[in-house]
Amino acid sequence: MKTYNNSFSFGRVGLLIKRDVVEKWKTFLFLTLALFLVFLFMMYAYSWIPFEVMSGYESFSLSVLNGCTTVFTYYSIFVFSGIMVNMRMQGDRTNFLMLPASNMEKFLTRMLYVTLLVFVPFIVGFLLADVLHMLLFPLLVDDEAIRTLPLLPGMWEVKSKVMQGSQEALNLVKLNIDLSSLGYALPIFPFIEAVWEASFFILGGCYWRKYPFAKTFALLMLSKIVAIVVIGISYVKIVREVEAPVKALEIWMDKLCMGISQNTLLYICAGVFFVWTLLNFYGAYRLFCRSQVVEPKRFKS
Repeated sequence: MKTYNNSFSFGRVGLLIKRDVVEKWKTFLFLTLALFLVFLFMMYAYSWIPFEVMSGYESFSLSVLNGCTTVFTYYSIFVFSGIMVNMRMQGDRTNFLMLPASNMEKFLTRMLYVTLLVFVPFIVGFLLADVLHMLLFPLLVDDEAIRTLPLLPGMWEVKSKVMQGSQEALNLVKLNIDLSSLGYALPIFPFIEAVWEASFFILGGCYWRKYPFAKTFALLMLSKIVAIVVIGISYVKIVREVEAPVKALEIWMDKLCMGISQNTLLYICAGVFFVWTLLNFYGAYRLFCRSQVVEPKRFKS
């Protein structure tokens, strides 16, 4: 019997992805339709919520941008946590494990599949909702810009204004942080942090078979609460000594940086999260390799 665990072929990976997409096309269609309805309802609801500091089109674009960010965050981690959904039933698990491919190829296929499942329905659903909003909103909304202009250019334009507003807010509370001086560290760190969060839910999906999203999300929230409590305690100690919240925040930021520039600190944090991400992926792969046709009770919990 031929074994594949000592070989790797992108051709087999492509065939496995094609198999998953062909068999699960209804899942793509259902998620696209669901996201399309969510985006359409969001656009209609936000078209009636004005911002006094912005024009109607800008406030509409900003509201939809924030809504899309929230939807994408929860939708993506939910899909990533379901990376092993094809291993829940014994028949599906047997068919998948018996495929003529190595464990690395199967794991990479599942990774690429959930990635496609995250981005394709999200992008297609948003674009369909954007087109339909330009067709239907002239009958429902009074603002001409909201009715006729596409959302993507407005969302891209309002993003720069949000960054400018963030810098003004930092200056208002007298924090010595210049966002323009952070350079590439400013976009790199959030990107790596987002990839780390995806890897964390992939690891949780490989560890828990039942309710992987709920259990991984609860663990993540518990970790964040502990981190917030620890950070809050250190900040409160400084506030009691200084008795000036703004000054205490500045002192706390200086102690956090430990004499390191803010740019360097962001790069260090990005490096830590990058290594942590690799460890999450490695742990998920090792759990995947240990999957058997008859699984131990630990995976059934």
